[in-house]
Amino acid sequence: MGKQFNNGIWSAVQFLVCSHNETELAKQVIEESGLTKKDCLKSQMESDFESETMLEFINSIFPVVDDKHCSQCKNYEVCANCTMYCRVLQKRITARKKPCKHYIENN
Repeated sequence: MGKQFNNGIWSAVQFLVCSHNETELAKQVIEESGLTKKDCLKSQMESDFESETMLEFINSIFPVVDDKHCSQCKNYEVCANCTMYCRVLQKRITARKKPCKHYIENN
């Protein structure tokens, strides 16, 4: 999507949230337009309308995703040469964006 299109949608969302307190309708506009959290934050920063209310609104519709990391897994250990090792896979591993299917949170 184009920058002006995103900013136009964001202006409408700002109007709905701040002027009419229509957060559900604003959320629906964002979902149907396909805006991401990154798009919303960028448009908010570019707008002349800086508001804590809008940042709270963005955080409410895009909840924080729990980032799992291999180092938090029960099967993780550090070898003598300071490399990451997975006991289930029985091999040296590197950090991944998504943990493997054997991930078990270490409590």
